[in-house]
Amino acid sequence: MYEFIDFTLSIQKRVLIHIPQLKFPDHGIVLLKGENGTGKTTFLNCLAFLNRNYKGRMLFCGNDRIKGRQKEEILATKISYIRQKNNAISFLNAQENRNLLSILKGEKVEKKGGKMTSLSQGQQMILILEREFSTDKKVFLMDECFSSLDVHNKEKLKTEILRKKEVCLFIIVSHEGDLEKEADYIYVLQGKQWRTYR
Repeated sequence: MYEFIDFTLSIQKRVLIHIPQLKFPDHGIVLLKGENGTGKTTFLNCLAFLNRNYKGRMLFCGNDRIKGRQKEEILATKISYIRQKNNAISFLNAQENRNLLSILKGEKVEKKGGKMTSLSQGQQMILILEREFSTDKKVFLMDECFSSLDVHNKEKLKTEILRKKEVCLFIIVSHEGDLEKEADYIYVLQGKQWRTYR
């Protein structure tokens, strides 16, 4: 799905990550770990085509020239980027955020549910996860999605990821031990390079 060739990610001329060559699988669980401030979230931004501050090649489905409408189409249909900080749209209520895809298609949805600001960060994350997992997208980029969830909802999220991992690719940044046993690949960022742990 993703392939990197002589890939170097920098911020203000400081190299964060250098990947001579690496290929992620088409499906399964890839866990990315490392110290705070080492570039994991910035790397996810590259995977979502939100950051082009890199040199070298990053291929998605064999293509490294993705931009404009093609980028928008891929983000709308193939990639879900679920961030640690709020993915909810503040002017929509909870039910509207859950039904955002239907709203965008022009379908009528029932208007109920409180304002997003009245929900805890964990409750908002659950709504976003429900919304994103209801799509046909095949790539899920997840940045610290477990951190705001209680134990019960962490287990529900794990179960859903394990259910979908045979047909979807999950690239997950996590500081906690979530999914370490279940991950197909674990990469730890050390000295500007992803070191394979498993």
